[in-house]
Amino acid sequence: MDLVWALLQILAMLGAVVALAYLILNKGLGRIIAQKQLSANMALKERLHLEPRRSLYIVRIKERDFVLAGSENGVSLVCELNEKPLS
Repeated sequence: MDLVWALLQILAMLGAVVALAYLILNKGLGRIIAQKQLSANMALKERLHLEPRRSLYIVRIKERDFVLAGSENGVSLVCELNEKPLS
């Protein structure tokens, strides 16, 4: 009976360690890393996934916004966004 109780305690502790590791890596540590990667000069404003390997990004670099296209071949500039209306 003592062996079964010890095994249950070990399994409970293992579950607690796994749950704590999951929370730290996916919730806490991910936010800390994301905040450290933020730059004062560059920020990702929006991302749109078009297909599994194709996306559009709006990136702000030093108060200017750019539309970038990303694919398996790389990233290319589509255009610069102006804040003024075109008309």
